[in-house]
Amino acid sequence: MSIKTDTGIHDLVSRWAVRTPDTIAISDREALITYAELDGSASALADTLIQWGVAGESPVILALPRSIDFAVAALAVLRAGGCYVPVDPGYPAARQALIVEQSGARWAISTPACADALRDAGVQVMEMPNPVAGGRVDARAGARTHAGALAYIIFTSGSTGVPKGVAVSHEAVLNLVEADPRLAIAPGEVVAHLAPTAFDASTFELWSTLCRGGQVAVVGRDGVSIESLGAQLREIRPSWLFITTGLFHLLVDLDPGALATIDHVLTGGDVLAPRQVLAAAAAGREVFAAYGPTETTVFCSLHRVDPARPYGSVPLGSPLAGKHIYVLDADLRTVADGELGELYVGGAGVARGYHGNPGATAASFLPDPFRGDA
Repeated sequence: MSIKTDTGIHDLVSRWAVRTPDTIAISDREALITYAELDGSASALADTLIQWGVAGESPVILALPRSIDFAVAALAVLRAGGCYVPVDPGYPAARQALIVEQSGARWAISTPACADALRDAGVQVMEMPNPVAGGRVDARAGARTHAGALAYIIFTSGSTGVPKGVAVSHEAVLNLVEADPRLAIAPGEVVAHLAPTAFDASTFELWSTLCRGGQVAVVGRDGVSIESLGAQLREIRPSWLFITTGLFHLLVDLDPGALATIDHVLTGGDVLAPRQVLAAAAAGREVFAAYGPTETTVFCSLHRVDPARPYGSVPLGSPLAGKHIYVLDADLRTVADGELGELYVGGAGVARGYHGNPGATAASFLPDPFRGDA
């Protein structure tokens, strides 16, 4: 079943800052930050953002790599009542400017390297300060957020046209965090943070961890190779890892021992090869084939790989709790088993639409004819 709540993402993180203030929230190879420090830093930064004018659903560009800084900045934006818009610092200046224009953002938090390009695009820029602010915080501080408020806008790759900003609410993220027992990260478990911040898998890595009292371990800040990834996974020994299909195939073929200590491996993003998923599952790992476009908040289905089952192809699996998946024809009627159709996803976790693009939203986000909702 789906989660119904008026709680914001930042509220759940703050609760852990109160319960377990000295527990490590995020680590990378050079630094770490506790839950109290994370919440305190985000609270201080949120105060500055509110003074700037950030308020309900104000978009704020975050041109930061995966790092402690990014998590602090994203949390601060949410605490201020805004929504964050992740931009890969490696994007060309023209793409950054396009995202600024399409998002309507007036503010940005950036690395020094991106600051000038963002200022040229017309936004007020803060270069990210040292994230660690001492002291404990009042978990009630910051803006009050309702469940339907926007949490983030992630822009699609634009490979089939102009990039579109997928607008995702707090409620959609918290449904991913809390509703499905297959994704129930336990307090204290370590989750590898490998996804670029502008890729929506980072939503799972960050918020499914920090909202549940786990530890985010930043991986591959200086680039990813099979050798370096294997070494870091052996060092960090995460309980959870999401890895894209191509990288998963390479890791299983070239360094299968890198997965030996990881309890839960999720992989997806392209067609999975049965040989590699079976090899990983046969080693005793819980391996999930994960599927879901950005518009469904990271994942909409999971298939747990059975090492004893012969696979001709790896299925998409069953919907996450609160989601509904249909295969329909051109008239939105269900097709019979074995017939071709299009995949439709409904229920909890479906994005609000494409930010500032009502035409594209109307074309892709349809009323659910089976349940009377979107």
